Amino acid sequence: MRRSRSAARPRTRVLLSAGTGLAALLLAGCGGTPVLERADLERDVAQTLAGQVGTEPDVSCPGDLTGTVDESVRCEVTLDGDQVPVEVVVTEVDGADIAYEVAPTLLSTSVEQEVSARLAEQVGVAPDDVSCPDDLVGRVGEELRCVLTAGTDELGVTVTVTEVDGTEVGFDVQVDEEIS
Repeated sequence: MRRSRSAARPRTRVLLSAGTGLAALLLAGCGGTPVLERADLERDVAQTLAGQVGTEPDVSCPGDLTGTVDESVRCEVTLDGDQVPVEVVVTEVDGADIAYEVAPTLLSTSVEQEVSARLAEQVGVAPDDVSCPDDLVGRVGEELRCVLTAGTDELGVTVTVTEVDGTEVGFDVQVDEEIS
């Protein structure tokens, strides 16, 4: 199947150094796990994205980010009136320093529309429905299982991220051969 790119927001790698991000970190006891407080996380993500998109977006996160590798928090970024979710994931912890990545996220409705359009192009008719249970995080190899409905038949669909380039997320679509 052909790949397409769907717009999302940039992914970023940020390393808070002890000198610039020390105020943002709270240590849970002596030698404990560092924590990036919500307000500092929102400010840092906004400043990082501003460097990539040219204007500082509004960022809203639901809570603090714990300095544990693979720990994540889903934040909402508002840029030019558009609200886009991003996933912030801890990639590395070195003492009190927390490195994290901001991955663009495609809303499930956007994924559903793109999958439907691709299938319509391929077979000449759009499916009755494509339903995806979650958003697609723009990280190469990330998969999302969706359900395609055509009449009374339902088929599983696997959407796999193949590339992320700045604000673009490329993905492949694979429809199961067996009707569920």
